[in-house]
Amino acid sequence: MAQRFSGWGNWLLISWGVGIVTYGLWQWSRVAFALFLGAVLVIATRVLLNRRRQRLRGYWVEYVSPGLVRAGENEFGIVYHEGLEKLSFYGIQRPKPDRNLLFIPGEEWDSMVAAWARGRRDLIVERLQADPIVKRCEIAEGKA
Repeated sequence: MAQRFSGWGNWLLISWGVGIVTYGLWQWSRVAFALFLGAVLVIATRVLLNRRRQRLRGYWVEYVSPGLVRAGENEFGIVYHEGLEKLSFYGIQRPKPDRNLLFIPGEEWDSMVAAWARGRRDLIVERLQADPIVKRCEIAEGKA
């Protein structure tokens, strides 16, 4: 699975790009500058609050798009995070109106997952099914 977009170099590049756009808007129109800056602050606040809520809840679910999964063209990933631990699941995108398939181990769960997740299949699957992205998937037991 590909690395997450979270390195210092990436954030520096994003900050530099936002700075250039901000300066350009400042030169062009003070109103456009204020609107852009307000939108950036709202988005940043929402991202930070969402991350904090996820950390306080103790777990979160991350979607990894087909472009980032180093597999087939229509394969995607779902990563279940719990503290510093994580489990990866793979799925296949299907043409609409069919729902996407998400593969989760069935009977072989305890032999396929890390030690911290053994015996916790029902809880983890329940948490996955509560996620809005996973709700749009059909869960298939077995290996992808």
